[in-house]
Amino acid sequence: MRYFFMLAPVAVLAACGANEVPAVSKGQELQDLQSAYQSRAITDKEYEEQKEEVLEK
Repeated sequence: MRYFFMLAPVAVLAACGANEVPAVSKGQELQDLQSAYQSRAITDKEYEEQKEEVLEK
């Protein structure tokens, strides 16, 4: 369950058969990340690390 958040985009891309990655805003990424954190799908450490990655883009 912890890796669902990270694997979900892969499943979407595989299903649509597109070669291009759909654009996702930083805001949406942060909302998705917060949802994963609040549902305890990721740890505090994973949340902070991934949040920093999103903010550094």
